[in-house]
Amino acid sequence: MSQGENDYEKALQSLTSTIGNNISEGAKKADSLFSFACIYRVPREFRKLKESAYTPRLIAIGPLHQNDEHLQTPVQDIKKSYTNYLLCRLTARTPEESEDEYKSTVLQECVKEMKDCVDKARKCYAVELDLSDDHMLEMMQNAYRRNA
Repeated sequence: MSQGENDYEKALQSLTSTIGNNISEGAKKADSLFSFACIYRVPREFRKLKESAYTPRLIAIGPLHQNDEHLQTPVQDIKKSYTNYLLCRLTARTPEESEDEYKSTVLQECVKEMKDCVDKARKCYAVELDLSDDHMLEMMQNAYRRNA
C-alpha cells in the first residue's frame, strides 16, 4: 500500500468516526427529548404539500386538532353519549334508569385514575401542549357532564 493510499484510508476512517459520533449524539439527544413521544405533529412543510392528507375530517381525538372549527360537530356529542353508555354499563344500569349518583361515583374513580396518567399522556406528544391538567383530563375522559 502506498503512502497516498494509507493517508486516504486514515482520513476515511477519521471522517467515518466523526460522522458516526455525530449521528450517535444526535440520536441520544432525540431519544432524551422524545423518549416517550409517539404522537408527532406533521411538519408544516409536509402539511403545505397536501393539507387534507394531514387534517382530520370527521373527528378530533386528542389536543392537536381540538380547536379546529370544522370538527366542532354533533360527533363530539356522540363521543359523550358513548361515554355515558359506558358509565351506565359500569354501574349496571340503562341510560333510562341510571342514577346520576352512581355514575358520578364511577366517573370520580375514573378521573382519579386518569389524573395519575396526565403527565404520562403529555409525554406521548412530541410537542408541548398548552393545556391545563384539567383541560387535558377533560379531553382524556370525554367527560360526562350534567347540565348544571
